[in-house]
Amino acid sequence: MKRFSTNKDIYLGIFSCLLLATGPLIAQPSNNSGYDARNIDTAATPPNFFSQGAGDSLPVQIINNGPALPQGKMPLRNDFPYQQAPYQQSSALPYPSVRQENITFNVRIWENIDTRKPGNRHLMYALDDFGAHQLITLMLSAINEGKITAFSAEDDRFTTPMTPQQVKESMGNGLDTSAVYDLDGNITGYQVRSKTIDLDSVFTYCLKEDWFYDKGYGKMMVRVLGIAPIVPYKLSTGETIPNSEHALFWLYFPDLRSILTKYKAYDNGATGTKIPFNELFDLRQFDGKMVKSDYQNPGEISWNTLIPDLDEQRATAGKIWELIDSYGKDKYHMISETLPESGKRRRK
Repeated sequence: MKRFSTNKDIYLGIFSCLLLATGPLIAQPSNNSGYDARNIDTAATPPNFFSQGAGDSLPVQIINNGPALPQGKMPLRNDFPYQQAPYQQSSALPYPSVRQENITFNVRIWENIDTRKPGNRHLMYALDDFGAHQLITLMLSAINEGKITAFSAEDDRFTTPMTPQQVKESMGNGLDTSAVYDLDGNITGYQVRSKTIDLDSVFTYCLKEDWFYDKGYGKMMVRVLGIAPIVPYKLSTGETIPNSEHALFWLYFPDLRSILTKYKAYDNGATGTKIPFNELFDLRQFDGKMVKSDYQNPGEISWNTLIPDLDEQRATAGKIWELIDSYGKDKYHMISETLPESGKRRRK
């Protein structure tokens, strides 16, 4: 056995033994990633995650649980006593061509549709072979699949496109941290989960539409330009802040219209029958509440700001609807062979 001749040799030998003993605890570079597999990747751990230093040694489990949109199941037998129409192959009928020089009246309005109301509940769900889907589910699915572009709610003129991830974040998607306890009540670790999107909290939609009189057709016409899901702001306790309703994002309705034709909806006018979902909007089968208009409001200021009094808002909305219903009945109906529709034009 080799002997150490000096104290220096003894110290060098002891130091070499310590290096060999602690070697497995030191991260060594490898040929592939540059870090040994024994290293713990802390990049996914949020900064300042733990409030106490003792928690730094507890494990953190990252769980990616969504958000996943609800999926239905395809029936293995025909679920109806008749052969169903091939909705998935249908397409929206084009709007009649309109020339700007024929427009003698034009007013833009914004309407809120509350699908919780009995007259609007048929707008809450759309049907296909996989079951019933909420309208917000159809929107999010189309956005995720790249079939339609969502636009930022910073304005309603479709100026700023949003990515699917930005749409999820606008609906409250993010990370939520929870502690894991043992049977004695001690914290044994933490779990970081993706926040789920509460689709049931989205039941109001805003329509941006133009009403105009076309003297070539001799009648009042309407075009829905945009649709936006509306939700209120909430406190950390879950309480809703009054008068805080805001749009999550805007969709260009002519783009969404071609998607809605591939789904069915219950027809309020004929019990038990079904029509393409887009026809609910084309036929005006809903009860909306006017919340804003550009009539005598060139700045398009929200009525909650411009007209805080609710009674005055209702009176203003009634005045605008009366103007829409009455315009052209005695002026331009002889220009075209097509006579104006009688009664309320804004309803089915």
